[in-house]
Amino acid sequence: MENNQIEDFKILCGFCKKKSNNIDNYFYSNEHKLYICSQCINVLSKHSFLENTKSKLTPRKIYNSIKEYIVGQDDAAMDLSLVLYKHLLLINNPDDGSIKKIRSNSLILGSTGTGKTYMLEVASKILGVPFLCADMSGVTAIGYVGKDIESIFYDAYKIADCNANKLKHAIIFFDEFDKIAAGGTHEYLSKDVKSGVQQELLKIFEGFPIEVSPDPKRPFQTKIKIQTDGMLFIAGGAFQNIQTIIKKRAEKEIVKVDRFYNYENGVLNNKSLMFIIRDEIINSGIIPELAARFQSIIGFKDLLIEDYLQILNHHDGRLFHYLNIFLKYNFVVVVPDNVRQYFAELAHKLNVGARGLIGVIDMVFNRYFLDIDNKSNTEHIVSIEEINFVMSTHGSAYLNKK
Repeated sequence: MENNQIEDFKILCGFCKKKSNNIDNYFYSNEHKLYICSQCINVLSKHSFLENTKSKLTPRKIYNSIKEYIVGQDDAAMDLSLVLYKHLLLINNPDDGSIKKIRSNSLILGSTGTGKTYMLEVASKILGVPFLCADMSGVTAIGYVGKDIESIFYDAYKIADCNANKLKHAIIFFDEFDKIAAGGTHEYLSKDVKSGVQQELLKIFEGFPIEVSPDPKRPFQTKIKIQTDGMLFIAGGAFQNIQTIIKKRAEKEIVKVDRFYNYENGVLNNKSLMFIIRDEIINSGIIPELAARFQSIIGFKDLLIEDYLQILNHHDGRLFHYLNIFLKYNFVVVVPDNVRQYFAELAHKLNVGARGLIGVIDMVFNRYFLDIDNKSNTEHIVSIEEINFVMSTHGSAYLNKK
């Protein structure tokens, strides 16, 4: 009986909630009366990425590095790892004509909050190259009022410390790319303006250099030429009309159940974006010449409840760092498993994505800082009732998404 009790005994990490019966992997804090696993201790002591030189990176190592920080999206992470590896080949062999021919500009499809931007931020750090996320929702063609393509590359120029040479192998992410689709809806941009922006992007994707002013306030200065043939361009967006297009095509008599669309019993599952072909992209309003410049199309699935739960329990996630900060004030905050599950179910129900989940966490835990100095040597257990109260008083922006 005693042996069975010993075998069934498992230690629970107070941060990531990981359970184990190996006590050697845990540190017990007498001050805070909880165990902390070695993995969480390592994150607390030092936050670092995989220490591989660029020359030693392989697609598998890139994938493993991404997965240290990204929850779910395994297929997307694998596809992106292959794209990044080909970009790495170009970085290490800039004069190899064959490698230049296989450069992989990519299109990423997925709903807001599924991790598109964050995965690319992680990827740029792994490769050690500059990264810029450009919001395309307000970009206009040159000659129109508003932000244009030249201003995007000026922002990239600033990120690279005003050194054009550092930008040679940068990763540029054109977010909200579907907003410039001619068939899409955007209240500020006409169809002609959207097509004009796409034509300008086409030149960049083909590797033509772009000239930017070193100071937009002094446009008559000599412009700086930025080479783009060594950059990696990735466009991303929700493309909400894509699933409608897929459904219409799948409903035709010749296609009832098709492996490309994963359309079964009239329902599109989460993998429906994984096999998009360029016809759908063109039908959504992207000009054929530009659509052809995307050598790979990567789909991000919508987050499931278990994905939200993994984000909550991640050893480098938002919740982990809140609990760590509170411990510095000798204030122990306990988040029971049922409360974590409720956080995940709420985020999934509201369909707010990872960023929305972080917003909900912030709303709940920010309140504790108000009287943090008076909470020393105390403990607080977060409850579902508390979450509901906070959401009812401060979460109207999220609740309206129901």
